[in-house]
Amino acid sequence: HEHGHEGEPKELTTFVAELMARGVQYDEQNYKPNSSLPLHFFEWYRWLCAQTETLTRESVSAFVEFNKKPTEVNLRKRVQLMSCLLLAPVCFAAIAVQGTNMLQAPVLEKYPDIMTLDACLKRIDDLKERQASEEVDNEIEAFQIYVAALYPEPFADEELLAHPFVAPNESLIQHGHDALATYPAPTDQQLADARVIVDEYLERIVIPTEMFPATRAAVIGFAEAILCIALIAPFISLLFRNPFLIRALGMTFINKKGRQASRLRLFWRSVITWWLPILAIFLINEIPGVGFILAVQIGGALWFLVALASILGRRSVQDRLAGTYIVMQ
Repeated sequence: HEHGHEGEPKELTTFVAELMARGVQYDEQNYKPNSSLPLHFFEWYRWLCAQTETLTRESVSAFVEFNKKPTEVNLRKRVQLMSCLLLAPVCFAAIAVQGTNMLQAPVLEKYPDIMTLDACLKRIDDLKERQASEEVDNEIEAFQIYVAALYPEPFADEELLAHPFVAPNESLIQHGHDALATYPAPTDQQLADARVIVDEYLERIVIPTEMFPATRAAVIGFAEAILCIALIAPFISLLFRNPFLIRALGMTFINKKGRQASRLRLFWRSVITWWLPILAIFLINEIPGVGFILAVQIGGALWFLVALASILGRRSVQDRLAGTYIVMQ
């Protein structure tokens, strides 16, 4: 009315009231968005103020209908986002498992009992770390005779010794060469006496069927993919503001005032999302008795719980800490 608007004020009043109700929640100190804040609320409001002289019922109705469209990220979109984020690590894990199987399959086919040999060499290595005694010396002698009598071929196979799963075990390879040098031609009686000790030990342990477990390969592949994403994600946010995946799903980030979030704020959000969990993994790894694989599994479980909370909740932990909201564009 101040600008001489001749249209029906009911539509204008309804539009402004609905826009304000859906756009901001007044706390007597500052305007804060609710869960359904339209991204361009302030731009719409400025346009409305500038167009009061030419505003028509049709344009008001159009904006009212447009404003009714949901702007928050619904559950389906959150599931899509998390699924896409997991796609790369899962693919890396699958590739790692497949590559591991391809590397070890020829060796296991050529030497079916190589894991038994591995168990014997590890037992020799463990015994040599113990305090010398007659019992320990007798057990070492039994395992050396057993290895020299039944497994001379692998230590003459240069291709096997250069295999990426075998070459790093230099101490075990040396134990094998020492056994062959000490007992170049064990007698049947020596082998029979050695079998009594070795077979009793082998029956007490679980001998792996793989040179490199598929589970371990999957964990390492998954962790490496997460690490690669974590290293570049903050810088992508700093350079491009919204990552490609966010853009592809029609989402964007806003701040508490409903304006597009700054690059520095999104950089901080990415640091919280990616770098802090990785830091937690390395800190857990420093705890005595906790290996790296277990640390990765614990960190992955924590990350999974945070991701699950992000899917089920309207606002994720990292968004709350960074002061951002993820909404549909």
